[in-house]
Amino acid sequence: MPIDPNTLVDTPSTDEQISQRLGGIKLIVNGHECNQWDDINIDSDIGIPADGWSFAWLDMDIANLPDDIKSGAVCQISYQATPKDENIQAPEQSLMIGVIDRIQQTITRGQLAVVISGRDLAGQLLDTSVPIRQAQNMTLEEILQQFVFDGDLSSLPWRVIPQDVNWLKAKTGVQDGESVWDAINKAAESSGQYVWMSSDGALCIGNPFNVSQPYPVRLVFHKQSEHNIIDQLAYSEDLSNAYSLVEVVGQDDKGKNFRGTATDDRLTIKRRKIISDARAENQSEAMQYAQKALRDSWLNAYECTINIPDWVFFDLGWRLTLESDVVPRSTGEWVVYGRTMKLSRDAGKTTELRLRKYDEWMQPVQHVELVKDTKAKSRKKKQVTVKSKRGAK
Repeated sequence: MPIDPNTLVDTPSTDEQISQRLGGIKLIVNGHECNQWDDINIDSDIGIPADGWSFAWLDMDIANLPDDIKSGAVCQISYQATPKDENIQAPEQSLMIGVIDRIQQTITRGQLAVVISGRDLAGQLLDTSVPIRQAQNMTLEEILQQFVFDGDLSSLPWRVIPQDVNWLKAKTGVQDGESVWDAINKAAESSGQYVWMSSDGALCIGNPFNVSQPYPVRLVFHKQSEHNIIDQLAYSEDLSNAYSLVEVVGQDDKGKNFRGTATDDRLTIKRRKIISDARAENQSEAMQYAQKALRDSWLNAYECTINIPDWVFFDLGWRLTLESDVVPRSTGEWVVYGRTMKLSRDAGKTTELRLRKYDEWMQPVQHVELVKDTKAKSRKKKQVTVKSKRGAK
């Protein structure tokens, strides 16, 4: 979330605070670089398009910003560590590519607070509508070419990384006025894929729980261990929106009703959820949507949040093994679902990792009937019921 300039406190500078301000995270805008900050907040989340960020500093001497540091400017956020050996130069690592949304300057208690905030490139896809034209069927590749690379947003540094190029052939019906992000998301969903932004600014298409990872990650939080790097761990189970049975009901083009059911036996109290989903056109699809709704309810039921008193650069989608004898239920295989990196004068460098259960993820339901001129498939009359498969991809 954006930094409130009124919360910034001017405290006497110390060597440690100066070292924190030169922490290695840089904001680069039109050739200008700044790496001295009093507050940083960089937020990333698989489930939320348009990740937000904020940078702030207190300094009367840096009140007059260059003219090309302005709202709407493209920027890059990167990190470069400072090795102990001065003869070694650490590689620079991209954390986000985005656009400045807002610049705020506030005078308080004799100090000038400057806050620069914005979002990653997905924010522009959310804010921009597709051009008005007759509704048409388009492949994902055509949507990207016409509305991203050649369209209103062509000035931005776009890169697209599909885990399989064949998914770019997926089609969907594009509606007048819908956002470019929604059009891309629908086309990806028609082939059963997910869309998210990577830390280096690429639009990724595929499975966010199946990304490349250079090394395995194991974190421990024990009562007595020299390997503890976690200073706070919060594990939660919230089954208020989890179900033991989900039914998706629908009606085909001949007026015949159908339904698909998915079940899970972990709840001691049988809890039923009935959903009317117009996207399902037969029992088989209704079953898949029921499965997806059931899996999503359990994905949101378990969450583990850990805080580390330093910056760690585990990308979204990385798997990690967590072990704890303090909170035994948190032990298991998790995926980095969200990450917030912060810098403040009080707490210094911190990283918050929001974890979800790896086994609960399920890809979007493949729905080729989003194409308007696709002929209806033959429909079965019997109800389809399946047992939930945890970890379905």
